[in-house]
Amino acid sequence: MNFESNSSYPLPSADGSSNPHQPLLTFAALGALTLAAVYWSFKLLGQRTHRRQGWKHIPAGPRGFPILGSFPLLTQYPEVTLDRWAKKFGDLYSLWLGNQLFVIVSSPEIVKDLIVRTNGVGVLLS
Repeated sequence: MNFESNSSYPLPSADGSSNPHQPLLTFAALGALTLAAVYWSFKLLGQRTHRRQGWKHIPAGPRGFPILGSFPLLTQYPEVTLDRWAKKFGDLYSLWLGNQLFVIVSSPEIVKDLIVRTNGVGVLLS
């Protein structure tokens, strides 16, 4: 058996400079650090500020993604998804599309009550 050095697999030197996998390891480490930084920035940016702003009476709804909201959760047929969410969260629920909050009303009775109580202008009278 011949144990001589093969030119296609160079042996690492004492300083490690001839390691053929060193650039790949460096790239992988930088990629992991970048992914971690992106994850934490999305996590911090994605925290909804409506709880801190005093919007305590927002109806429950699907939890969306940071920045995108519930937009990726809408399927090819969004009306089917909205109907499924109405069955899960009730006739009055909220969702975020991007950074915009939407309150979905899927019951004619609730729509009528809102129109009567707000006199059709969107401001509650009592």
